[in-house]
Amino acid sequence: MRKIFFIPLLVALIFNTNLSANGRIHGIKTENRLLARVHTETISVLDLQKRLDLSIAESNPDILNNLENKYMYYLQNWAPMLNNMINNKLIAAEGKKLKIVISDCDVNEQLKERFGLSPLAILSKCNLNLEEAKAIIYEDLVVNGMSWHRVYSKTHQQLTPSIIKNTYAQYKQSLEENKEITYQYITIRANEPEEANALSEKLKSLMTINQIEKLTQLTELTQLTDLLKASTTLPENVSFTISEPVTTKKNDLSENRLKALSSLKKLSISDPISQDSEKYGKTIRYYQLLDETTGTIPTFEELQTTIKNSLFENISNQEMTQYISRLKQEFFFDEKQLKELEKEKFIPFTTY
Repeated sequence: MRKIFFIPLLVALIFNTNLSANGRIHGIKTENRLLARVHTETISVLDLQKRLDLSIAESNPDILNNLENKYMYYLQNWAPMLNNMINNKLIAAEGKKLKIVISDCDVNEQLKERFGLSPLAILSKCNLNLEEAKAIIYEDLVVNGMSWHRVYSKTHQQLTPSIIKNTYAQYKQSLEENKEITYQYITIRANEPEEANALSEKLKSLMTINQIEKLTQLTELTQLTDLLKASTTLPENVSFTISEPVTTKKNDLSENRLKALSSLKKLSISDPISQDSEKYGKTIRYYQLLDETTGTIPTFEELQTTIKNSLFENISNQEMTQYISRLKQEFFFDEKQLKELEKEKFIPFTTY
């Protein structure tokens, strides 16, 4: 069964701690007090410390013997651990309300799985006796079962194959849109549409003669315009220009340019794109794709598991947030308790 609410071990390499004159600490002082009341249960600083030590023992037990690292772990993780303990007790309260019962056999099996055949050696380092450890395990098993029923089973129902495929399609599209392309374009402008069309036809004729779609030199588009200018006398009010190479991301292109360039192979030229306006008269453009960052896009099969896991985590987090919010209302949890701790900048552990 999935375990939840265990904080990963994060040990900072550099942390501002209250060290003794020789740079080392001699001990960790605990300011015991009530931190939170959850339904009929309470959480004290000593309860929190035991949970922190248990987390260390199951993740990296060597830190239990290193005061500096242990203290840093306390400082970094006491607040999120307290929040997890509150959530656990809320879920356990609903489990008790629904008369969920865990057998002694299941508790003892978990005890062996988590702490081995001789659990007292580890538990003693966490200031826990056997009965306290069994009570923690009992609560964890209730939380696991309730979480599966209220959160994870619903998440599995929402995580359909179509959602996974749609997520991959969106990912693939985003990669496509962020590809960089380099292109040039020829612009023909004329007050009279007939003059613009005539020049466009002459340009297409030169393209056919020079087989421009098969060219391998990027300078050929410029050479083509030079041929056109040399063989043609431009009428008044007719302009013919070629742009400098433009490099941009696909998703930054206008709709017309994207449509013109998307179907092109490298170094090929688009069909003419026409536009009429009162200000410029007739405008005709030809686009040439000079280069495109290809990049290998992973297949759906390669990313399927990663996408599924990511979606499961996101959906289950949303479901869990909604579930805990409902439980806080149902069991009248007072958020002011945590706000008061934050307001007074309470730190439950100091060094000497």
